[in-house]
Amino acid sequence: MDHRIEELARDQSRPTVRAFSSRTSFTDDVMGAPAPRGFKMPTIPQYDGTTDPVDHLETFRAMMLLHGASDGFLCWAFPITLTGAARDWYSRIKPSSVSNFEDFGDDLVRHFMSSRRLRKTTASLMALRQEDNEPLKVFVRRFNREALQVPNLDPSAAMSALLAGARSNDFRHSVARQNPHSLADLMAGAEEYIAVEETLATLDLTQRRTSEDKNLTKQRRDDKAPASRREKSPQRREENFTPLNTSRRHILAAISDEEFMRWPGRMISKGNRRDPSKYCRFHRDHRHDTDESWQLKKEIEQLIGRGYLKKYVRSDGRKPERREKSPQGHSPRRSQLPPTRNKSPLPSSS
Repeated sequence: MDHRIEELARDQSRPTVRAFSSRTSFTDDVMGAPAPRGFKMPTIPQYDGTTDPVDHLETFRAMMLLHGASDGFLCWAFPITLTGAARDWYSRIKPSSVSNFEDFGDDLVRHFMSSRRLRKTTASLMALRQEDNEPLKVFVRRFNREALQVPNLDPSAAMSALLAGARSNDFRHSVARQNPHSLADLMAGAEEYIAVEETLATLDLTQRRTSEDKNLTKQRRDDKAPASRREKSPQRREENFTPLNTSRRHILAAISDEEFMRWPGRMISKGNRRDPSKYCRFHRDHRHDTDESWQLKKEIEQLIGRGYLKKYVRSDGRKPERREKSPQGHSPRRSQLPPTRNKSPLPSSS
């Protein structure tokens, strides 16, 4: 290509140039236009007629004007960028009919009008809508790409289209207050709002994760706590048990010799944390009263569910809760303890 340009750019005063001009599509004035000093043809993609001709013309013009090319030089250098169907079109142009590049380009655009891409308009922007699951940031960037393709876009029209398409009322109010004077101002204001929104969302997520981590840590700590300590957790106190017509210590005394009765193992809490004024006949140890034992409550509830102890179920919905206390500093008499049975102990949880 550079070799062909160099041949065309040789001394324009030679008679061979004028003799050749009568066999080309260009006028003598166009063919007499000199090439810029030290000109080297830039790399420009060739046009075959299948894409938008306006894009090719604008790319060619911008690259050539950057090198100081005249209008006439644009004309006789342009055919070098044509190939395929576009080259065939050029070969059919009448001799000496092209006198300026503007008309030359208009003829190309009219011939390949079907290859032009659809140009964006303000109406196409007004049809844009933020999808249900589309983040505001993604929608604004999609809107900006469309808006950049609208020639001579009025800022007020762009703002109206953006506000109509966005789903967030807070975003609409924020953009409307800024009164942007250009598309760049509009996009800058939108990006600023999005940045603040993302910062607040990050802070909220951080706080939520911190709260969840604290709850998880507490749950793990409670799971590792001794059984007698877990017994007092709010979750356990909130559970509803079947109403009984007598205290659990009386039920325990009545069923202590039954085969279905399962006895727990010894509590594992430290001795200095046990209340010597309280005694549990179910665990046979100090720390809480028999009626306060969470594990005894669960055991009786399970036995009721299995069909035992129905005679102890209260029908009026009231549930008596009476604490059993041993004398201060003294344990109940050993004769009051349930007999020791050769049964596998339950794991103690309280």
